[in-house]
Amino acid sequence: MNASHLVVMGLVHHEDALRTQSQRDQAVVLEQGLSESGFRVIKAEEFRQQLLDPADASFFSLRLSVFRRMWAQEIHHLREIRRRRGSRLTIPFRKRRQALGRVFSVVRDRDSLDHAFRRLEIEAALSLKHVRIWNRVVDSDAMGALVLEDDFYLRNESSPADVASLVRAGFPDHDLIDLAGGLTRESLGLLESQGQDLSLPFLVANTTCAYFISKSACHALVEMVASNNELLYLAPDFLITELNTTDFEGSTLLPYDLPLVHGSRDGTVESSIPY
Repeated sequence: MNASHLVVMGLVHHEDALRTQSQRDQAVVLEQGLSESGFRVIKAEEFRQQLLDPADASFFSLRLSVFRRMWAQEIHHLREIRRRRGSRLTIPFRKRRQALGRVFSVVRDRDSLDHAFRRLEIEAALSLKHVRIWNRVVDSDAMGALVLEDDFYLRNESSPADVASLVRAGFPDHDLIDLAGGLTRESLGLLESQGQDLSLPFLVANTTCAYFISKSACHALVEMVASNNELLYLAPDFLITELNTTDFEGSTLLPYDLPLVHGSRDGTVESSIPY
């Protein structure tokens, strides 16, 4: 077995007993399937998180931090939607004004401000867990990571073999391979392309429930975050696609038939992020 068949299987959770046990049980089945398909797996779990309490910050600093972080998310979303639609990346003034209105509507009210602060803290903590998994890849001989959050589920008995086939066929031509989906292609700003896989010359993270990511992308992401920790507050999917703004030339495979299920999107479990 060589490094081209070595993958880090990263389990990301927040120590919810039932969800974590389900995640681990299904990861065992997935690992067996990958091994039978010729992959060697290194297991890693990330669950540590430390969340700040909005009550510990002054109202001014709270408004400033939430405004800055929500504005960054808004601009990122508007820019990446335009990239996916093949439009110029310059965001029109009208769109910026609308985004500004959305942010102001949150920060002007104390209750919505506190709620947004807590959400952003959870998103940053989740981002950091993914970063730690990416670091494991960088520090190993692995070709990349198969990252699984605690709301992923196997779609059927062939799921492990299907995941292995997707990774084998999609790598190294693609740095990011979606495995569980979450959002429609239309909501991502992409053509629906009914029944077809999409191969894109940039990064598109369709949530981070379950995905494969290459070692080169892991390395670029770790370096990007090291240069600016505030990027963690973009949330992990936006954090991955923020690489599009650097000199990293990444690519994405969005399979039409997904081997895994995104549980908090299909109603199996509730999202752990309070949107």
